[in-house]
Amino acid sequence: MRYFITGLLAGIALGFAPWLMPSHSFKIFPQWYGQISSTSTIATSPFTDNSKNIIGPVQTDKGYLMFKEKGTVAANPSTDTGILAPSGNGMYYAEYGKLSDKISYRNYREEPFWTLSTHEYPHLSYEGKLILLVTADNSAVRMVDYNGNYTGSKRITGRFCTSMGFSQPGNAASIGFLDGTYYFLNKKGEIVYKGVTPDNSLVKTVSISSNAKFGAVHYGPSGKGNDKLLLVNIHNNDSFNVPIKGNSRARASICINAEGTALFLGMSHLYLVQIPREKHRPIDILDRREGHNSIQYANGVFTVSYTGKKGTSRFYAVHENGSVLFARAFPEEPYLDIIMRDQSILLRGPDTLYCYSYQL
Repeated sequence: MRYFITGLLAGIALGFAPWLMPSHSFKIFPQWYGQISSTSTIATSPFTDNSKNIIGPVQTDKGYLMFKEKGTVAANPSTDTGILAPSGNGMYYAEYGKLSDKISYRNYREEPFWTLSTHEYPHLSYEGKLILLVTADNSAVRMVDYNGNYTGSKRITGRFCTSMGFSQPGNAASIGFLDGTYYFLNKKGEIVYKGVTPDNSLVKTVSISSNAKFGAVHYGPSGKGNDKLLLVNIHNNDSFNVPIKGNSRARASICINAEGTALFLGMSHLYLVQIPREKHRPIDILDRREGHNSIQYANGVFTVSYTGKKGTSRFYAVHENGSVLFARAFPEEPYLDIIMRDQSILLRGPDTLYCYSYQL
């Protein structure tokens, strides 16, 4: 058995190579590796004995996958007739159809909770307790609670919804529109702060902290010109702007922790902002191109993924104090999604899954 484990660990390590050395205070370990299209062939991790925790969702053509820590599939909700919209942690989902007038709310075990008659499209918060229903023309958003009842501010309207963001973890939400209006909602769907960007510049990305005390709005011109980042101290009813180098024509990821530290992905820098202190600083990264990108946060660590200018996906782990802890290129992946759960990091390419654990 000792030789089997040694050989297996070496195989896993080779599957995750090449590596860039992590910071001395940050340790990252490969756990398992495999393909979405062939989950039965995943070599499960020899490190983890606790199979109670699950990580996901990993979305597929017909639904999504949830994995146990060891790499085995814990659940695979799916449908042949509709579309599944999972919560950020994958514990709940809403099933709907493009031509259907009903939304069905279920847990990841596919146990039904309620059904709602509507032609709107559902978007679930991280924990699935707040659901935003968006009209087909993106001009209005309604709020529904965990029991299927309309809640909070009931309805928000604007000129084409360009961005929605949910806190991680929790159930707070943020909404932005083409006309520059933006809204921050608490877990009950109530508006706790709203505003308009300078010159009614379009909202590209919005984000909110889990305690609904801090928010961020990425806005700017659709063509030439530099973007800006508006940071909001909701608790103190105050805000300030951070200039951004370059212009992103599409969504650029922002993530805010409960203490008000935000990380924003620019075109050639990460921007770390401490909202309560109104301080910010850029962090150099290799240039990215427009397209898929992601930022997640858990236990003092931000993780970042984006596609570089030459098509190589890049991954960074950044301490909440701004120190870059770890970096790696994935030349074989055109994009990467990130899922963080407890001390686990799951990276998802078009068909490949890479699961790590880390210690700080």
